[in-house]
Amino acid sequence: MGMTVPQKKYFIKRIDEVLMAKVSELNKQRLHQDSSSDLNDFQEALARGVLTLEGIEQIQAACIKYFTSKSFYSFGLSSAIPIEKVVKDLDLWFKSRDMARDDINLKLSHEETRLREEATRIQDVAMFGNEQEAHEALRQFENFGTNQEGS
Repeated sequence: MGMTVPQKKYFIKRIDEVLMAKVSELNKQRLHQDSSSDLNDFQEALARGVLTLEGIEQIQAACIKYFTSKSFYSFGLSSAIPIEKVVKDLDLWFKSRDMARDDINLKLSHEETRLREEATRIQDVAMFGNEQEAHEALRQFENFGTNQEGS
């Protein structure tokens, strides 16, 4: 037996609610990736040994350059020496970190597309299929994306 028009409207609304909750969770993950502070990332990279500080000679040379030429690249508000002279492979680390963020955001975008496609499929089942199929599809959608690999 099929659903009545008010039942279908409610069912479609319910699908949209589930979709929006899932998209909201994805957006929280995406925002977390974008708002991660450089300082926290930097300190973590130092602690894990991904980045290393140069020897005292390079630090002294950077200080001498600053004090003799007064030209410097400021890393953050409190630094007064060229940070790339003090931290080995900093540019490579920035590029690697940014690529990792981009990869995560791309995966999240693919997951959002999959969720939207699945929501549309379920809405079609609700409109054109039988009530039992629609309820089963909604139940599966509520768990859709949980512990699945991206395609």
